[in-house]
Amino acid sequence: MVGCQCVTAQTSQWRIALKTQSNVAVTRQLSPNTDHSKSSATSIGLAFYALKLRAKIASIALDKKTTTNVIKTTKILRDSHSNRLWNAEELLAQRRSIFSPNFDIERRVSREVLTKMLEGANWAPTHGRTEPWRFVVFEAPDKRLELNQLMAKGYKNTVPPNEFIET
Repeated sequence: MVGCQCVTAQTSQWRIALKTQSNVAVTRQLSPNTDHSKSSATSIGLAFYALKLRAKIASIALDKKTTTNVIKTTKILRDSHSNRLWNAEELLAQRRSIFSPNFDIERRVSREVLTKMLEGANWAPTHGRTEPWRFVVFEAPDKRLELNQLMAKGYKNTVPPNEFIET
């Protein structure tokens, strides 16, 4: 695997690591110069060194070969180590919901558990464009049914009949 990693440690040292095709790590550790008259020179030197590493990584990456296997008109991309490269659509298609053996759709979730779930959801990673989160909890089965019917009606009004997904 080829990669360049810049890590700032609490000791104010910079570490730049380069993994080559043979998985040999080349590491350089740099300490910032405390003499402020030389800090610009150090920064420029570090920038040139990073550019040199970037060019080396790019040349190594160009030498890598990606193999493609075709199975039933589905392309499976693999990297040079035969690791499968997934795309988002494939991952979503492979997703499955698994319910515990004692799953009961009629059993109510306690308010305490629901509150913890909603508090946890507020701390989930986000891209920042949909905040603040808004949650609506339907406790009554007839209200859930009403919501389902409203969603189905909206689906039928916006999706052409030949593209309906039926279950």
